[in-house]
Amino acid sequence: MARRLCSGCRADITGRHPNAKRCRPCARARVARPVPSLPSDVQRQILRLAGQIPRKELAERLGLSIPTLQRFARRHGLSLRRPRYDEATIEAVIACYSEHGKEGVEEAFPHVRWRSIIEHIAKRREDFQPRQTRWRDDEILMAAQMAGLVPMDVQAAFFNRPRAHAGSIKAFWRKRMGQQGTQLHGLRWNHAKRILQPEVPFVDVKWTTVAPSAQRCRDIRRRLVLWCDMAPYLRPEMPPFVAEGIAAMADFQRWLFQTPNPRAEIERILAVVG
Repeated sequence: MARRLCSGCRADITGRHPNAKRCRPCARARVARPVPSLPSDVQRQILRLAGQIPRKELAERLGLSIPTLQRFARRHGLSLRRPRYDEATIEAVIACYSEHGKEGVEEAFPHVRWRSIIEHIAKRREDFQPRQTRWRDDEILMAAQMAGLVPMDVQAAFFNRPRAHAGSIKAFWRKRMGQQGTQLHGLRWNHAKRILQPEVPFVDVKWTTVAPSAQRCRDIRRRLVLWCDMAPYLRPEMPPFVAEGIAAMADFQRWLFQTPNPRAEIERILAVVG
């Protein structure tokens, strides 16, 4: 019997079925990753353009899917990565980002993937000055103490973070903390009156709405019922889990201000804000 070899790895497959062309490992690999049969002219174009233009553009130009292009490149040891930008472009993007931020880079370099340059090249440089600094633990603690009590523009001025305004405080609560933070210390009266008796005490809070346009920003006043004041005024028909939740938030408030009477500290903050 003539000796037969696998068409993939050239292993001996003489004992396999007469119609078998590959050994079992190569057959399984081909089923998992089928190698496309591409016309010779298409293959030549891939070999010529790979690494010169983005893979998505190359696939669209040749009428191929990206997985087909990737399998061909893997088989021939090609890299489809977009070419790196020259040093002059990298330096220009970093300088523009440091001075004008994201909007300036997007306007000046609309066809450059600037985020990869900033996140993977610029941040590794010792002399690179980021647009923003990370929140420290003590700043996070103070932001929690001011949440819903101090207007965001006043908080921004207090923390004095570089290039940060009232919107940065709003972004901190939305992105970092996953909430708005406006009712961290209690409930607005229109919410609290549903579970509490009318004579419950409240604090008068000044608040500044943060709108996309500065002309739409305005100061408002609202009544806030503190967690630490709620327990004695809970309506008798409320289920037990409501009382448990209020007690948990009151304990959190005492821990946050490190005092058995958080209301006094909150009133002191409101007196400073005015």
